[in-house]
Amino acid sequence: MTTKKNGRPRRHAEYEKLLTDHAPKSMNKRPVYVNGIGIFRGKNGDKAFIKFTLKHSNTYKGVSKISGTPIEIPLGNLTSWTWDELIAKRDEFQRKGDQGLPLDNIDDQTFGDFAGDWLTNRGANLKSATSKFEITKQLIPYFGTKLLRHITTTDIDKWQTTRLKEASPATVQRNKNTLRSLLNKALKLGLIEANPCDNSDKITGIKEYFKIFSKEELRTIINVAKNLDENGWFSDYILFCLYTGMRRSEILNLKLSDIIDLPDNRKLL
Repeated sequence: MTTKKNGRPRRHAEYEKLLTDHAPKSMNKRPVYVNGIGIFRGKNGDKAFIKFTLKHSNTYKGVSKISGTPIEIPLGNLTSWTWDELIAKRDEFQRKGDQGLPLDNIDDQTFGDFAGDWLTNRGANLKSATSKFEITKQLIPYFGTKLLRHITTTDIDKWQTTRLKEASPATVQRNKNTLRSLLNKALKLGLIEANPCDNSDKITGIKEYFKIFSKEELRTIINVAKNLDENGWFSDYILFCLYTGMRRSEILNLKLSDIIDLPDNRKLL
């Protein structure tokens, strides 16, 4: 009696077993998977699928997905793919999911779609509502339908020329800084080859708000403050504002403990 030796399993035996374990046209609910490769043997033939898990929050088909979300992608007829091609496709999308790269076809992504995704992912981290307002009210209405890769330096110049007719140079510069930040993110993700803001026209006429008063100007300000208040404290308040450079809201919210307790744990008093 001889013992039959087990031969080396075929390279894609685990995937082929999916086919042998399920008869043609026998499935009517969900695909079955092995290592992220799936098949669905339905009444319309065999269909191929891949599945992977996001390591970072991302967007797929215009819908935001949080990290840890499994993404299932249908790839059409199984006969159109080899097992090696399906494995390569799964690995490609898994890499994108691991690195936070765009999952959709980046060639057709518009500025509006990209900016909307950016707001969804960063909205909670924005320092103020200003950036959101700039993106939704100033940038998307102008650039929204343009493909990211088609936005040129000429487009940026035309936009800022139009914008300068309705807003101050300082405001337009702030809008442009937000636009530059968005396009830098697109550049980092490989969606564009260069940031078109870099070679655009410089915005001129921006007034500097920071001013250093001369001694004569300081004396005039303090004397006016003294004349406005008989108790004499208002001039000290104005002097405090001038020397610290703090905003009015910051000074009004200032507590005695903020002054007495120093950051290095020393006490002023």
